[in-house]
Order: sequence, then structure tokens, then C-alpha cells
Amino acid sequence: MKKIKFAVVTKANTNPNEESNWADEIAVPYHGELYVDVEPPANGVGLLVHVPAFIPGEILILDEEEKREVAGHLRNPDKWGIEYELFDNLEDAIKRAQEIIFGEPTKR
Repeated sequence: MKKIKFAVVTKANTNPNEESNWADEIAVPYHGELYVDVEPPANGVGLLVHVPAFIPGEILILDEEEKREVAGHLRNPDKWGIEYELFDNLEDAIKRAQEIIFGEPTKR
């Protein structure tokens, strides 16, 4: 069984004019809204968009050994030029994420 860690993104570039932390994805119409996915749509209708790969305060579930997400896009945060902190339990990760998102220290 793989061991997991909870990572909280503490710093991530949000300036689209800089390269780190930005990824190209495909936006396609979906029930009147835009749906973003990494795969090109089957019908060829879509718009290439530049989006941040990670957002400060985001919580990731990482394989402790591989340092890669265990689900979703399977991202490896070390390859994106972001900063993050690792936690052994989700409760501590949530508290840290709240500090990042709301700018207020929480009791640990």
C-alpha cells in the first residue's frame, strides 16, 4: 500500500506573463458554459487556454515516494516552480490552507 502526504500550495505564480505554473488546456462549450480539459475534443471544437496549474491554498494528495498526485491530473508539483508544505494528516493541511486562502493564522 502506498503512503500518502497532503501538500498545501503556499506560493504559485499567478502572473500569466511568466512561464512557471501555467499550462495549456482545451476549453470546449458544455451546456452553455466552458468546460476545461487537457484532451482535445472529439469534434475538434475548442479553444486553447493558458491556465494556472496550481493555486495557493490548494490541497494535493501526493504519493509520498513519487511526489506525484494519486488522482486527477497526476501532477508533480516539483516540476511547476511552486512552493508547498507537506503534512501527514488532512486536518493540519486544511488548517494551513485556510491560513493561505484567508490570510489568518489558525490554531495548530
